[in-house]
Amino acid sequence: MLRRRQHQYDLQDNVQDFNRLLNEAMERLPQHANTIKRKMALEVLGRVARRSPVDTGRFRGNWQVGINRRPTGEVGVGGAAAAAPAAIAQGATQLAIVQPGQDIWITNNVPYAEQLEFGSSWQAPEGVLAVTLAEVREGMLPLA
Repeated sequence: MLRRRQHQYDLQDNVQDFNRLLNEAMERLPQHANTIKRKMALEVLGRVARRSPVDTGRFRGNWQVGINRRPTGEVGVGGAAAAAPAAIAQGATQLAIVQPGQDIWITNNVPYAEQLEFGSSWQAPEGVLAVTLAEVREGMLPLA
């Protein structure tokens, strides 16, 4: 009888511990999802910036990140060699402060961005966003 009661208490303690751990995990879930979202956005930003065709660096350096709004205007990052790293660094600064529930915008506002996306450059005839978004759909981006 004593053994059966002890077993009931142990089982009850295990169920309570399991429920407590489950509740704690659920509380952390939004933050974990946000971390994955930020990492994916940084990966997408890096891929589109590095994949961007380059002549002067104006297009490559104008990839921008916005939180809950689409950035407007150009950022004026130039120089072919420094353009992608500068755009990625600026974007990473923005992504570091994204909170759960906030939307992330990645955009390029140079006037000829749409033409480049639809194949006007021999350097990126398939575009940059289309290729990167296909990789996202196919699960080729790291999630953690």
